[in-house]
Amino acid sequence: MNTKYKDSIVNLRDELMNLAHFGIEGNEDALSYFENDGYNTSELIPHIKDELYNHNEFKGEHPLIPYASNEGRRMLINTVKILNHRWIIANFSDGEYWGEIFLKYWVTEDKTIEFNLVESFLYPFD
Repeated sequence: MNTKYKDSIVNLRDELMNLAHFGIEGNEDALSYFENDGYNTSELIPHIKDELYNHNEFKGEHPLIPYASNEGRRMLINTVKILNHRWIIANFSDGEYWGEIFLKYWVTEDKTIEFNLVESFLYPFD
């Protein structure tokens, strides 16, 4: 194999490992936390994301995004990254304004997912 391509593959692998470092999929301790409670993480993780995206369906202002949307638009969560068994980061937008939120979450005894906004910011705009 060409040395140039081999180096590129190694660099891409290293970059992928760095990106996966802060994500639940690569965090054995976080996965074990749920598995020890009897959860199938391959089902639970998508369920957590779906529950967060379901908040986009609320009428009026978004219940987790503390910023008003531009007239005629709605703030919606776009991308979600579950960091571990307690923390999530997500970005949001109304198509004109963008920001990010940091959430704590937990799975309750009745298997519902609860979210708590910890921090947020809106990117500066012109």
